[in-house]
Amino acid sequence: MVFWGLVLARGSSKSIPHKNSKLFANKPLIAWVLEPMKLSDVFDEIWVSTDDDMIASIALSFGVNVHRRSDKSATDSATSLTAVQEFLNTVKG
Repeated sequence: MVFWGLVLARGSSKSIPHKNSKLFANKPLIAWVLEPMKLSDVFDEIWVSTDDDMIASIALSFGVNVHRRSDKSATDSATSLTAVQEFLNTVKG
């Protein structure tokens, strides 16, 4: 059995734009998710699904894969389910 870890990290949030790349305790917020995922040795592949270049760059610096979300799945009204379905259809489809 193969286990994937998927982090949904939109850059176009209205409340706090680019929040996943903002520093928290001297690390980008997304690092607080990616580091334990990598250290866990649970996942065969770790993916970050994003519409943001900075978030993609941070993800790549952690050695994880990046899925570029479409505009449709990166809107304020898009659901997490929509983003996961898009990921499965485009990356693993």
